[in-house]
Amino acid sequence: PLEARPACSHANAHGSCYYLWEPDPESLSRIGAEAVEILTPGERIAFVHDLLPLLQSGSLSGDRLLDLTARFASDPVPEVVTAVIDVWQAIRDPLVPEPLREEFALFVRSSLQPARARWGLLPRAEDPIAVAQTRAKVLLWLAREGREERATAIADSLGRLYLDDPAACPPDLAETAIQSTARGADFATWERMRVAFEAAAPQE
Repeated sequence: PLEARPACSHANAHGSCYYLWEPDPESLSRIGAEAVEILTPGERIAFVHDLLPLLQSGSLSGDRLLDLTARFASDPVPEVVTAVIDVWQAIRDPLVPEPLREEFALFVRSSLQPARARWGLLPRAEDPIAVAQTRAKVLLWLAREGREERATAIADSLGRLYLDDPAACPPDLAETAIQSTARGADFATWERMRVAFEAAAPQE
């Protein structure tokens, strides 16, 4: 038996089960504040993913979701940051209309600053695969949604590099480069992209 009432509870140990649970307000607040200290990486990933259905069910407000995901965006485990970006991707269009995009850009820049500082925006030889994959998402989101000048310049330069010579672009950033370039492409650039994609398509 427990000697005292726990300060908070987490119903999905190690994040290994496929069910949704609704934390009580006290647990939600403590988990948001102390997640790295009290939850395993798997539990943190599962917790972030659970925020979206809680929002959809009406159990969690949009501003509370943004507050919690901003906290988890500073997590030292790359897969947790990827989970945060996945949630943002799902809520961006329904919750962030065009008049609020500049405020959302500021939120994204601020939230992803720790990840940017920890992993940088360009590949490093010693990077684990998880870091490389998360960096690509961080770069894309800082450039596309965060409207950060440095990230946009890097993504655009990688896009031009890919169009000139796909093999010269870091493989883990190729998709980011393509998406960033396509976002603001003129007709001539779209035509270059079409030619490049058709040339790269498997031949039957």
